[in-house]
Amino acid sequence: MPFNYNIKGVFMLNKILRIFVFTSLLYLSLLFSSCKWKTSCRASYTWLYKLNENVTSKEIQKAYDYYDIDLFSTTQDEIVQIHNNDGTVICYFSAGTLEDWRPDANQFPDSVIGEPMEGWEGEYWLDIRSQVVRDIMVQRIKMAKDKGCDAIEPDNLDGWKQNTGFPLSKQDAIEYFKWLAQEAHSRNLKIALKNNGELVPDLLSHLDMAVVEECFAYGECDAYAPISQSGKPVLEVEYDLPRRKFCCDAKELGFSSARACLELDGCWKPCF
Repeated sequence: MPFNYNIKGVFMLNKILRIFVFTSLLYLSLLFSSCKWKTSCRASYTWLYKLNENVTSKEIQKAYDYYDIDLFSTTQDEIVQIHNNDGTVICYFSAGTLEDWRPDANQFPDSVIGEPMEGWEGEYWLDIRSQVVRDIMVQRIKMAKDKGCDAIEPDNLDGWKQNTGFPLSKQDAIEYFKWLAQEAHSRNLKIALKNNGELVPDLLSHLDMAVVEECFAYGECDAYAPISQSGKPVLEVEYDLPRRKFCCDAKELGFSSARACLELDGCWKPCF
C-alpha cells in the first residue's frame, strides 16, 4: 500500500510539473509577444480621444500630437496649454444629430428634428439638408475658430443609413461634408471625416484627416487606407479588441490606433 501511494505521488508530482512548465512557457510566449508588438508596432504619431471629461494637466503634459476633445466643454485655456506643448486640437461636435444638453439645442426648430438616435438618450437625427441646420453649424465652426481649435470633427453624418425620419441619401451626406469642409477651410480650420468609409472616394480631396471607430473589429479599415496613403492622419480607436490584435496592422496601414472605453472619459491605451 505505501509503495502504490508513492507511485501515485510521483505521477501526481510529474503531472503538476508538466502543468507548471506548460503555463510558464505560455506566459513567457505571451510576454515576449506583447513586448514585440509594443516595441515594433508603435504608431508614428500620437493622439488622445476624450469627449466626456476635460483633459487633465497630466494628459496635456504627455504632449500628444493630436487632442480630439469636445467643442463645447473644452476651455480656451486648455487649448492654449495644448498648443504650448505643440499639440493639434481637434474639436468634436455632432453635425448630424441634436443633442438636447447642448447650449444651442433650443435653436433647432421641430421641423428639422427627426427620430431618436438608437442607444443614445436625448439625441435626435437632424435634417442635414436644412439651411437652418447649416446656419447653426456655421456658428459652431465659428466657435471652434474663436476658441483656438485647429480642426473640427463633425460627427453623425451617416443618417443616410439610419432611420432618421427624413429621406436622406448618400449624396446628401457627401454634399453636406463638402459644405462643412468649405466652411472650415475658409476659416483656416482642418476637418476630419468621422467613420463613413464608403464616402472616402468622394471626399478624399476635401478631408484633412479621419477619425475612425472600430474598423479592425468590423473589418472596414481598408476603406480608410487611401487617406493615410495620401499623407493624411487616420486616428483610429477600438473599444473591445485587445491591442495585440490590431496595433501591428494599424502601423502597417499608417494609422495611429488605441483602445479606449466607450465613454471616452480618459480610459486610453494607445499603440504608441
